[in-house]
Amino acid sequence: TRSSRTPDKRAAEQISRKLESDAALRRMGVVDPQADRYARAEQQPLEDHLGDFERMLEAKGDTGRHVKETLSQLRRVARLANAERISDLTAQAVTEAIASIRESGRSARTCNLVLSSVKSFGAWLEREKRTRENPLRHIRGLNVQAARRRRRRDLTPDEVAWLVQTTADGPTVMGTVGPDRAMLYRAALGTGFRAAELRSLTPESFELDGVQPSITVRAAYSKRRRDDVQPIRGDLAELLRTWLVDRERGQPVFRIPYKTAQMLRRDLESA
Repeated sequence: TRSSRTPDKRAAEQISRKLESDAALRRMGVVDPQADRYARAEQQPLEDHLGDFERMLEAKGDTGRHVKETLSQLRRVARLANAERISDLTAQAVTEAIASIRESGRSARTCNLVLSSVKSFGAWLEREKRTRENPLRHIRGLNVQAARRRRRRDLTPDEVAWLVQTTADGPTVMGTVGPDRAMLYRAALGTGFRAAELRSLTPESFELDGVQPSITVRAAYSKRRRDDVQPIRGDLAELLRTWLVDRERGQPVFRIPYKTAQMLRRDLESA
């Protein structure tokens, strides 16, 4: 039963005959039901699809922060592209939106991260049969090497030692005391873990008493979306074993601000 949305009997009868005819054509296979699904998806506001995409990311185990950042990036691009429906997310519109983000002062790397989120959304729309094809598949990212504004280099062993020592002896920065920041830097240097991975570590993440000490990052926080077991050196294991003695089980061992680079810059300046 469907409402004709009209008080005019003759108009209602015409609408009824049209619906009955369309239903008959579908039963006979003349009309592709998938075409109707594409049409319904196109009629939905883009925000409805973004909400479904958000719930999908949460269901597959992505961290709350990753989901929030991804949806923020998608909504920013949609706003810049004036996209209200799926069909508004054309390759040209998205490319121009990314260019606008770049012109606002963001790095090429950041722009590529935004583009990656948008392309993953486009791929999901295609997999879910909400659009016939993903028009964003062939958009190319920016050349990070050519656009790089800063040239990074490794710290020398002497610089590493000086950074750790001056941090351990230094004041509280951004809510974290010096010895804890020093241990954070030791763990980061000894594992290669990113900030989000280090932020997820609890006492249960550390296996320090075996032949090969190691630290494990759970799949939800790993960049590769799987449990990562990272072997560590014995001297680092000894330092961690003492430092972890009074840490509460099940709770993060490192208090890391989300503006991690700002904290690190202050310690590098002090060093």
